[in-house]
Amino acid sequence: MPRPKARPSTYDLNEVATTIERTIREESPQLTRVTKYGAPTFQGRGDVITIGVWKTFVAVGFWSGAKLAARHSILEGTAPSSRVVKFRSVEEARSPRFRALIRDAVLVDSSDPVHSR
Repeated sequence: MPRPKARPSTYDLNEVATTIERTIREESPQLTRVTKYGAPTFQGRGDVITIGVWKTFVAVGFWSGAKLAARHSILEGTAPSSRVVKFRSVEEARSPRFRALIRDAVLVDSSDPVHSR
């Protein structure tokens, strides 16, 4: 009797976070990585992306995410300016959708007036 299909692979969330960082560096080498708010934060002219590991997912916060939400349906939230994407797998962290979101976030950051770090 054939075995039922397994759920998608479950990864250690630290591995997911490491893959997210690698993907951000690949797509936006011009950003500087700092630790801010106790979390890895990538900065251009201002804060662009912050990563946080939670109990069941890794949250990737986009500081200007509200400007990106119309083009990127993976973004969640209703804050005035920021949005978040929740990752649970390495595959999601490597996805073309995430890579495109990173590139767009960098474009928004580079076109915004200079803001504080």
